[in-house]
Amino acid sequence: MKDPQAFMGALLGFKEVVNSNQLLPANVAVVKKDYLSNPEFDPTIILNKSKAAAGLCSWVINIVKFWDVIQEVGPLRKQLADAIEQLDVATVKLNEVQEIVRKLNAELAQLNKEFQQAEDDKQRAIN
Repeated sequence: MKDPQAFMGALLGFKEVVNSNQLLPANVAVVKKDYLSNPEFDPTIILNKSKAAAGLCSWVINIVKFWDVIQEVGPLRKQLADAIEQLDVATVKLNEVQEIVRKLNAELAQLNKEFQQAEDDKQRAIN
């Protein structure tokens, strides 16, 4: 805390450390065990002694909560990325199949036209 601006920058930027999953679970476990389980580690209690310490206490509590949420959301993000990748592959295959169907429909229309022409020719010959 020698440089308050740098300290505040580190605190404000810590969310990215948590968000990028660089925070070690062992460190979070120690904080939960040694601090969050202590009933005295409460911003309202600490506020009576130091406003700055109460702010840090609140920050620690919120960072741990954020870390817990990230741990739940991380696997969901991975599942979403996998699902999007599968969707992209399926979309490519669908487009290929639709192109084949379009070509076959065009061929069928041509064959139907030729068939109708032949039927008309046959009917004229019979008449």
